[in-house]
Amino acid sequence: MNTSSRRSARTFAAWPVVAGALAFIVGILMLAGAAYLHSRARILLDSDPVQPLPAAQAEAGASATAAPIDLLSGLPPYRTHTDDVSALLKIASQQAVTIRSAEYRSDASPSLPVVFRVADIRMDEEYPRIKAFVAETLKRMPHVSLDEIRIDQASASAGKLQVSLRLSFAYRAKDE
Repeated sequence: MNTSSRRSARTFAAWPVVAGALAFIVGILMLAGAAYLHSRARILLDSDPVQPLPAAQAEAGASATAAPIDLLSGLPPYRTHTDDVSALLKIASQQAVTIRSAEYRSDASPSLPVVFRVADIRMDEEYPRIKAFVAETLKRMPHVSLDEIRIDQASASAGKLQVSLRLSFAYRAKDE
């Protein structure tokens, strides 16, 4: 075997070792870089996270952050739930909708400041009247949500639909 072929055989056998050593060194450098970035991030997080705003931004945002928003103040007190049943029946009569049956139940949790009254309503009506009834109910009572609507066609010739609605009424738990 001549010298040039021995040298090329050694070079051919040595390149995986060199490539592995370079990959190992790159991995160590990446690990050290990640550790450095982590320590810098920890230092930044441990320092005061609140930076003072420039005066113009502070004046513009002062009114928006001055008072917390009280979401419960928009809900009616629980004692008005019977008035809402009357209002619901009045809307039904105005929209010429006949309620076949209705079941009410309360969903209250002692840990929450909100009481939910759920109404399961069944009716046989035409689609435009159902749509108008639901739209008017949601418009007049913003504390009501439409949770579910199920529609089945009762008879093709009559054009009426069997409808089940589930409405949730939200109230403040404590009257103030």
